[in-house]
Amino acid sequence: MTTIGYCAIGLFALAAAGCFHAAVAPRQAPAPERDSIPAPYDEVWDATLQVVKKNELKVQAQDPVHGIVEAQGRHFTLEDADCGLVGTPLGKVPVEPTDEATTVFNFYLAPDGPEATKVSVQATFSTPGNAPFHPTTNMNCISKGRQEARLLKEISQAAQRQRRPVFKPPQAQ
Repeated sequence: MTTIGYCAIGLFALAAAGCFHAAVAPRQAPAPERDSIPAPYDEVWDATLQVVKKNELKVQAQDPVHGIVEAQGRHFTLEDADCGLVGTPLGKVPVEPTDEATTVFNFYLAPDGPEATKVSVQATFSTPGNAPFHPTTNMNCISKGRQEARLLKEISQAAQRQRRPVFKPPQAQ
């Protein structure tokens, strides 16, 4: 093969590699607003842990004094988060979450008076991203708020079902 042939192959490879762009997600959305649940802090705390367990999330950290629970989940879909776009020879396509994708939910609880609790949920989605001719990188995805809203609703419903034990004085005989 001649020098011109090698140059042509090299230029073609460079041109093809230039068509692929790593996914770029839009800027992070602001933290979600807190919802106020009309239940005491301890009942909402217990309800939060029940919802975490029900959704098969793994608790990474919890601090009832500061009102923080961090839980990790598995796989998510494009309906849950936007991971950006990746360029292909046919145009740009959304980055699909892989089987190794993870979700981390941070639950923040704070008393809002004696019979109410403010709760917010923040989710961080990440997935390994592959673009041709680029190394695999961890893609941080932007939440669409669906999972957070669902979890807040479940916590509110679970808190309404929570009941403190009622003290009954011993009966005189």
